[in-house]
Amino acid sequence: MKRTTLLKSTGILTAALFALNSCTKETDPVLSSVSPNLPETPYNYSAFGGFSDPTYNHTATLGRVLFYERQLSANNSVSCASCHKQAFSFADNVAFSRGLNNEVTTRNSMPVINLSGGFSNVMFFEDGNISPDQFGPMGFGASFFWDGRESNLNQLAMRPVKNHVEMGITDTKALITKLNRLPYYPALFQNAFGSPKISVEKISQAIGTFMSSIQSTDSKNDRFLSTGDPTVFTSLENRGFNLFFETYNCAGCHDVFPGEYNSPGFFNIGLDTYSEDPGLAGLPDKSSERGVFRTPNLKNVALTAPYMHDGRFATLDDVLDHYSEGINETPGLALQLRNGQGQPLRMNIPDADRKALLAYLNTFTDYTVIADVKFSDPFVKAE
Repeated sequence: MKRTTLLKSTGILTAALFALNSCTKETDPVLSSVSPNLPETPYNYSAFGGFSDPTYNHTATLGRVLFYERQLSANNSVSCASCHKQAFSFADNVAFSRGLNNEVTTRNSMPVINLSGGFSNVMFFEDGNISPDQFGPMGFGASFFWDGRESNLNQLAMRPVKNHVEMGITDTKALITKLNRLPYYPALFQNAFGSPKISVEKISQAIGTFMSSIQSTDSKNDRFLSTGDPTVFTSLENRGFNLFFETYNCAGCHDVFPGEYNSPGFFNIGLDTYSEDPGLAGLPDKSSERGVFRTPNLKNVALTAPYMHDGRFATLDDVLDHYSEGINETPGLALQLRNGQGQPLRMNIPDADRKALLAYLNTFTDYTVIADVKFSDPFVKAE
């Protein structure tokens, strides 16, 4: 009886293993990808200033799919959107994001919004090649990442894809082969570029176009600065506005006018007496710029916590604590953060001012862009 039972059990186990192996061989994780849920007519991806045309819309639509495409990573586990979430103004809600093997990045994910500084990301292709008639690399004085190491939004798009921690693609030919096997890409590339042929340049262009289309100009602060109507703000917000621009000179580093929020400036704000992260000093010919980082985008700043290049501050209140009493003496400290004697400022922000500043910072929130379906995950089926 025992031997018969054992044989039966062995037979069942063998059959189960055979079935499992058969399923594994037949189930292709690439071909089983869920197709994107897209409208028949592309959304109007009007860039800042109202520029839009059918080609731009098709290219942005392709870019949207690629932005959320997990199969742009080596193990099909993460996408661009994994670290740039719409609900958090296309930033991440943790200090350091996790990549394809659950490794963490070395810096906080910056918001992907209003990147173009008001200039559309237009490049023209002929047979998949970049035409010499392209419209700039991306805006004027644009710089991306905390250390500003990239000035071209299209090229920026592929950096995380190739990064060994983030998405881990080392063979772009294999990536193109993988995307060619997905049934929904031929039509998307055809609509965007007039050919179903996939190339790294086209992938970069499409993602860059989508990111450049994520423009926000509908916050309360945008409306106030556009109209000059003082009734847009509450009395507390009005007071915060004056404190931001005058008393504490926050605008000395942060441009918060409509369509901007994306100052290209770089500053050492005295986070540490010695910065372990080199910041700008990590780039060629910038060795003296240790601890200098790009001014972050303040659009939707109330939604993009945690703050700073290393996400050290959990709340805006913590950020105000730093400027109030935590600025460290360090070589290269921004002049805006030194007093008349050259010492680090001690702003000593009183509670009433702090409350008003926080109220004003909350007027930077644009709720429409974080809910706009044309920027949302197309792989999530509509209910």
